[in-house]
Amino acid sequence: MAYNTLRTTCLDAAKQRIQQQLKKWDKRANTTGITISCDGWSDAQNRPLLNVLAVCPKGAMFLGAVDTSGETKSAEYIAEVLTEYIEAVGPERVVQVGAVVGHLGSRVHGCRLPDDGVKYCKCQ
Repeated sequence: MAYNTLRTTCLDAAKQRIQQQLKKWDKRANTTGITISCDGWSDAQNRPLLNVLAVCPKGAMFLGAVDTSGETKSAEYIAEVLTEYIEAVGPERVVQVGAVVGHLGSRVHGCRLPDDGVKYCKCQ
Protein backbone atom coordinates (compact mmCIF):
# COMPACT_ATOMS: atom_id res chain seq x y z
CA MET A 1 0.00 0.00 0.00
CA ALA A 2 1.26 3.45 -0.84
CA TYR A 3 2.28 5.80 1.97
CA ASN A 4 -0.24 8.44 0.89
CA THR A 5 -3.10 5.90 0.92
CA LEU A 6 -2.13 4.77 4.42
CA ARG A 7 -1.99 8.29 5.86
CA THR A 8 -5.23 9.43 4.26
CA THR A 9 -7.80 6.85 3.17
CA CYS A 10 -6.87 4.06 5.60
CA LEU A 11 -6.35 6.42 8.52
CA ASP A 12 -9.70 8.14 7.90
CA ALA A 13 -11.50 4.77 7.72
CA ALA A 14 -9.87 3.61 10.96
CA LYS A 15 -10.79 6.88 12.67
CA GLN A 16 -14.44 6.50 11.62
CA ARG A 17 -14.57 2.90 12.90
CA ILE A 18 -13.14 3.95 16.25
CA GLN A 19 -15.54 6.89 16.55
CA GLN A 20 -18.49 4.54 15.89
CA GLN A 21 -17.23 2.13 18.54
CA LEU A 22 -16.78 4.98 21.03
CA LYS A 23 -20.35 6.18 20.38
CA LYS A 24 -21.69 2.70 21.18
CA TRP A 25 -19.47 2.56 24.27
CA ASP A 26 -20.57 6.01 25.39
CA LYS A 27 -24.25 5.17 24.93
CA ARG A 28 -23.87 2.04 27.06
CA ALA A 29 -21.80 3.89 29.65
CA ASN A 30 -24.55 6.50 30.00
CA THR A 31 -26.99 3.69 30.78
CA THR A 32 -24.90 1.57 33.14
CA GLY A 33 -22.38 4.02 34.57
CA ILE A 34 -18.58 3.89 34.51
CA THR A 35 -15.92 2.36 36.69
CA ILE A 36 -12.70 4.36 36.76
CA SER A 37 -9.77 2.01 37.13
CA CYS A 38 -6.06 2.67 37.38
CA ASP A 39 -3.09 0.38 37.07
CA GLY A 40 0.52 1.13 37.97
CA TRP A 41 3.35 -0.17 35.78
CA SER A 42 6.71 0.80 34.28
CA ASP A 43 7.40 1.54 30.61
CA ALA A 44 10.37 0.36 28.50
CA GLN A 45 12.53 3.17 29.95
CA ASN A 46 11.57 2.00 33.46
CA ARG A 47 9.50 5.15 34.17
CA PRO A 48 6.62 4.58 36.59
CA LEU A 49 3.27 5.16 34.91
CA LEU A 50 -0.31 5.16 36.06
CA ASN A 51 -2.82 4.09 33.38
CA VAL A 52 -6.39 5.25 33.83
CA LEU A 53 -9.31 3.44 32.18
CA ALA A 54 -13.05 3.93 32.05
CA VAL A 55 -14.87 0.60 32.11
CA CYS A 56 -18.48 -0.30 31.38
CA PRO A 57 -20.14 -3.56 30.26
CA LYS A 58 -19.36 -2.62 26.64
CA GLY A 59 -15.62 -2.70 27.39
CA ALA A 60 -12.79 -0.46 28.55
CA MET A 61 -11.68 2.88 27.17
CA PHE A 62 -8.17 4.19 27.78
CA LEU A 63 -8.38 7.67 29.28
CA GLY A 64 -4.73 8.43 29.79
CA ALA A 65 -1.38 7.64 31.35
CA VAL A 66 0.39 9.73 33.95
CA ASP A 67 4.17 9.69 34.31
CA THR A 68 4.60 9.49 38.07
CA SER A 69 8.38 9.96 38.06
CA GLY A 70 9.46 11.96 41.07
CA GLU A 71 6.07 11.67 42.76
CA THR A 72 5.40 9.97 46.04
CA LYS A 73 2.73 7.41 45.19
CA SER A 74 0.66 8.27 48.24
CA ALA A 75 -3.05 7.70 48.50
CA GLU A 76 -3.57 11.44 48.25
CA TYR A 77 -1.56 11.68 45.02
CA ILE A 78 -3.39 8.77 43.38
CA ALA A 79 -6.73 10.16 44.57
CA GLU A 80 -5.80 13.53 43.04
CA VAL A 81 -5.02 11.89 39.68
CA LEU A 82 -8.22 9.84 39.76
CA THR A 83 -10.29 12.89 40.72
CA GLU A 84 -9.08 14.70 37.58
CA TYR A 85 -10.29 11.82 35.41
CA ILE A 86 -13.59 11.57 37.31
CA GLU A 87 -14.16 15.26 36.58
CA ALA A 88 -13.22 14.73 32.91
CA VAL A 89 -15.79 11.98 32.29
CA GLY A 90 -18.43 13.55 34.51
CA PRO A 91 -18.85 12.54 38.16
CA GLU A 92 -22.53 11.79 37.56
CA ARG A 93 -21.51 8.93 35.24
CA VAL A 94 -19.02 7.30 37.64
CA VAL A 95 -20.45 4.53 39.82
CA GLN A 96 -17.21 3.22 41.32
CA VAL A 97 -13.45 3.71 41.33
CA GLY A 98 -10.86 0.96 41.63
CA ALA A 99 -7.09 1.06 41.95
CA VAL A 100 -5.02 -1.90 40.77
CA VAL A 101 -1.58 -0.72 41.75
CA GLY A 102 -0.14 -3.50 43.87
CA HIS A 103 0.63 -2.33 47.37
CA LEU A 104 -0.65 1.15 46.46
CA GLY A 105 -4.20 -0.17 46.23
CA SER A 106 -4.39 -0.34 50.00
CA ARG A 107 -3.25 3.27 50.18
CA VAL A 108 -6.03 4.42 47.87
CA HIS A 109 -8.54 2.29 49.78
CA GLY A 110 -7.64 4.13 52.96
CA CYS A 111 -7.72 7.57 51.34
CA ARG A 112 -10.62 9.95 51.55
CA LEU A 113 -11.85 10.60 48.02
CA PRO A 114 -14.55 13.15 47.16
CA ASP A 115 -17.91 12.53 48.82
CA ASP A 116 -19.93 12.59 45.64
CA GLY A 117 -21.97 9.38 45.82
CA VAL A 118 -19.34 7.33 43.99
CA LYS A 119 -18.41 3.96 45.46
CA TYR A 120 -14.64 3.65 45.87
CA CYS A 121 -13.17 0.17 46.09
CA LYS A 122 -9.79 -1.52 46.27
CA CYS A 123 -9.19 -4.04 43.50
CA GLN A 124 -6.74 -6.91 43.98
